[in-house]
Parts: sequence; C-alpha cells; structure tokens
Amino acid sequence: MLRTPHRHFGAKLFRFGLDARISLMRGIDLITEAVGCTLGPRGRTVLLPPEPGQNHLRITKDGFTVARAALPLKDPFAQLGAALAAHACERVNSLCGDGTTTTMILIQAVTYEGLRRVAGGVDPFSLRRGLAESERAIQEWLDSRTLPGDSWIGRVATVAAGGDEKLGKLVTDALERVGRFGSASVETAHREEMSVEYWEGYRWEGGPLMPEFLQGGVGGSREIVEPLVLLTTQSISSMAPLERFIEFARSRNRPLLLVAERLEASVISALLATNGPVAVRPPGMGSAGLRELNDLAALTGAVVIDPSLGLELENSDISVLGEAGRAFLFPRHATLTRPPSKNLQGLSARLAKLRADLPRAPTKFERRALERRIGRLTGGVALLRVGGHTPTVSAELRDRAEDALHAASSAREKGILPGGAGALLCAGRALKDPSGNFEAKCGADILRIALRAPAERLAYNSGLPAKYLAAKLMEAPEGKTFDVRTGAIVDALGEGIVDSAHVVKMALKEAVDIAGLILSAELAIVDVPYDDGRPVYPSMKDIAKIGDQISGVTG
Repeated sequence: MLRTPHRHFGAKLFRFGLDARISLMRGIDLITEAVGCTLGPRGRTVLLPPEPGQNHLRITKDGFTVARAALPLKDPFAQLGAALAAHACERVNSLCGDGTTTTMILIQAVTYEGLRRVAGGVDPFSLRRGLAESERAIQEWLDSRTLPGDSWIGRVATVAAGGDEKLGKLVTDALERVGRFGSASVETAHREEMSVEYWEGYRWEGGPLMPEFLQGGVGGSREIVEPLVLLTTQSISSMAPLERFIEFARSRNRPLLLVAERLEASVISALLATNGPVAVRPPGMGSAGLRELNDLAALTGAVVIDPSLGLELENSDISVLGEAGRAFLFPRHATLTRPPSKNLQGLSARLAKLRADLPRAPTKFERRALERRIGRLTGGVALLRVGGHTPTVSAELRDRAEDALHAASSAREKGILPGGAGALLCAGRALKDPSGNFEAKCGADILRIALRAPAERLAYNSGLPAKYLAAKLMEAPEGKTFDVRTGAIVDALGEGIVDSAHVVKMALKEAVDIAGLILSAELAIVDVPYDDGRPVYPSMKDIAKIGDQISGVTG
C-alpha cells in the first residue's frame, strides 16, 4: 500500500518511497530536456535571460550554462532531483570542461530504468551495487580502447565548437603552441574577431608601480636584458634596505628588477631620480599572490623576502637575488623569461608539486588557478580573443570556444574514443552479465539500455530516426558510428568523429553515482513554499497526478 504523498510537519513537506523518487525524477526530466537539445554538432541553441548587471540576452549551446540557468525549479521536490543532476554535471565540467549534456542524458536514462525495476520490487541497494559493478567493467573496457589524443585535438576542437573549422583551428594552434602543460584561456573581444595572442615566459598582471619606469611613460613599454631579480613582500619606507643590492647590481653591470607591492612615495622618487632598480607589482594579492611570488622565485632562483617567515631585507645578503633572461614590462603586465644558464632543479621541483596538487584541487576555480600557474612556469600562455557584432553573439561564440578548448585539452591529456556515442554503445554491447544475484544482472541490463540514450538523442537532434539508427549501430562492428550529416554508419576514426575519453568516462561515472543515490532514497524533505507570505500546500489534483505517475511506473 502506498503512503500518502505528502505529510506536513511544521514548515516542511515530506514525500516517502516511490512517490519521492518519482518527484526527483521529474526534476531530472525537466533539466535533461532543457540541456539535451544542445547535444551534438546539430544541437540547438537556448535563449536565456540577461545575467545580473547585463542588458543583453544570452544565446548558448553550452549544456552547463543551460543547466545553471534552468535552476531553481518551481516544484521544490523536482528542484531536489534537478539540483542533484546539476551538481554532478558541475563536477564533470570542473574536471573535464565539457560533457555536461552527455552526463545529464545518462543520468536520466540510468535513473529511469532503475526506477522501473525498483517499482517492480527489486532491492535498490543490491541494484545500486550491481550498477557500480557493471560500471567498473565498462570503464575497464573504455580504458582498453582509449587512443592517444595528441594527433586528434584539432578534430575534437572542431566538433566541440559546433563544426566551426576556423574556431577549431584557432584552438588547436593555441594548444600546440603552448605545449602540453601550457595555459590557454578565452576572452571576449570588443569587436568582431577571432585571434590568439602568445607570451613566452612567466607573465603576470602587474605592471610597474609608476608609468615613469617605462620608456615613453604612460602607454609605453620597456625591455630589460638579463636583470637581477629581488622579490619581497616587505613594506619599504627608505632606500637603506636596498643599498647593498643596488651596489651589487652596479658592480656586475646588470640592471635590478624589484618586485614589491608596498613602496613609500619617497622611495619610488629616489629610484626614478637615480635611474636605479625598476619597481614592479607582484603577481596577485594575499595568500594567492604569495604562492605565485614563490613560483616566480622558482623560475628565477631568487628567495622571497617575507617578514612573516623571519626574512627581512636588512638582514639578507645578495644570495637572495635571482636572475632572468629578459624582462618585458608594459603598463598592466610584466613577463620574465628563463635565465639561459640557470640551474632549473628548483623550477622542476616546483612544477612537480603543482602537477601533483592538480588532481586534488577541491574546486574548479582552484584547478584553473593551478593550471594557470603551471602554464606560466612552463613558458606557454595563450589568450584567445573571440567576438561578434553584438554582445549576444560574442557570448555564444565564447561559450563554443571554451567548450572546444576544454574538450581538446582533455583529449590531449586523457586520450580519445570513437565519437558519436559509438564507444558507449559498443561498451554496452560488450558488457557481460556479472556473476551474482538477480539485482546485479539487472544493473547490467540497465546500463545496456541507458548507454543507447546519448546516440538516440544525437540522432534526434539531427532530425534522424533515433531508435532505428541506434539499433543499426548496435549491430555494426566495433569502431563504427553514424555521421549526423548523412545518417550513414561510418568508421569513426576514418571520418575523424572522436570524443575525449575522459569526458565519456566521467559522464558515465557521475550518472551511475547519481542514479544510485536517487534509487536508494526513501524520503525527500523540502521547505513549504510560500506565496505572498502564506504557505502553499499541494492540492488534491497534484496528489492525483503523482498517483497516475506511480501507476505508470509500476505498470
């Protein structure tokens, strides 16, 4: 006997059992339909309201942007399910930079098939274990089919950019130029253009403390050859702490570059009057700035003079100085190149530590910060500027450029698989029934069916007969996929239809994890929604709808 759909305890709403799980599924359905239309080269765009502080509409084909804009939902129980799925997509996006739409489609398919079996009496916890076991088997199969992605990044970038070959080539050229551990980012241009700018060496946003340090003053620039480098977080109120370093630089006939934040006006005036060291702002601020200052120390061989660590300029000797090959100074940024004859052991150790920290970064922001620091230290930084004739077009173009950049980077780092959802279909076909109980075999059956969903949606978005093509592809040899332009079954690698392996595997993992959580949920609790200060309780019509949906699942 089914429990009453709602029970009220104070300012909370409760839903139990199957009706709770169906309510969560409703939210997943809504957000998947919103995101799913963007899948593939022929996916549609979505029109979104302006962001806070902006007055232009947004048009995007980026699944993650659509998922964020779709929340919150009006139904608080549906919101719970949608938020669970959106959170999984956020994790995939933070680790891979792409794959949001595929993740959402797989979550919907796995959860729906699982709900059907739980409604029929299958134990949800045993089913969850069966799903996890089958998922591990599929991951192993995908690992065995993964190919090196270095020669495929151009194709992956073009596909992720919506088939825009010009944008795909721009992204490919940028990634090849900066190298495997380089850094590339996208910026909205103020005019209609697609361009990329490169910097060699360590570049940071922090120009000279005064324009007079540049040749030509405001708007000028300056190049310094083989400077000695002094790094400090200490506040400098007089010239006395700098005298020994200035004298040493003069004795070696070399310029001195001072990277410091806090200099008194009298000190800056004295430096300008004596044609002494050039004072430059450090990279970043606070603890993040200190970490980047230590990166700069690793590059130049300098020691950061930090009073919080007991180091002060007055008590330091010339051994704390580092050196650079060249310094390029501009009003808003500076770049240092590696010294030609410097021992790079310190730099290698620093890079090893940053790369080890990268997989453990807890947030997308921190991961990108680490990637940027690695890119600066390895000497490769690329900035892609893309823009259209209106802000709306520019934003859409930027979304596609970021998708292409992230997908290509992931493919280069983790390898590629045959695209067009062909790898998932083949993995489902190759999945064998696990040795175990009935629930474990149900888990394998669920994944076999669910892994068809991305291919079916891809065909549907392309105006092709989805079920028919997915069935034909299931009968095709391994490595085959369908071309969305013609609907023909083709060789994936031969036609250049490939996906990032990391994206495919992460999407599957998150889908199984979220489906397992929902299938094993017995209770959902939300706050009572209010309208004009009065609580809004569900009507009998709403309860009847839930009953109809439960009957549809159990039937």
